[in-house]
Amino acid sequence: MEKKSTGISKWGLVALVVSSSIGSGVFGITSDLASSAAPGPAILSWIIVGIGILALVLSLNHLGEKRPDLDGGIFGYAEASFGKLGGFISGWGYWLSAWLGNVAFATMLMSAMGEFFPIFKGGQNVPSILFASLFIWGLTLLVNNGVEGASVINTIVT
Repeated sequence: MEKKSTGISKWGLVALVVSSSIGSGVFGITSDLASSAAPGPAILSWIIVGIGILALVLSLNHLGEKRPDLDGGIFGYAEASFGKLGGFISGWGYWLSAWLGNVAFATMLMSAMGEFFPIFKGGQNVPSILFASLFIWGLTLLVNNGVEGASVINTIVT
């Protein structure tokens, strides 16, 4: 009997990357940047960030081609190169950045919702914190029930 593989579809993965990139980054950060910087430095900063992201993607692609035996992600590469401590520090740093990213995402979400619902105005008050916490925990439960289901919802939202 043939085993059916499960996972995220190609379009689900594309939607995940697009929504992560466009989400708060393109819409939230650009308005903050436009209100505080001149056009020249703003464009230069986007070019520098674009080059940095391209370098990161190409580096991870290169590592994946050179070491297909490693499946632990960024911290797997760090552990293979620098030992257990390097892997631990890389994993800890990745977890911390993901955690802080969720806080930033929740703050921007509540700030945007504050434009429609005055109770969330500013995104940094008690109702905003409570609703954002429930929202993040809901997303966590959705992903824990299966990446495929979360991918379908992400594709629809994108």
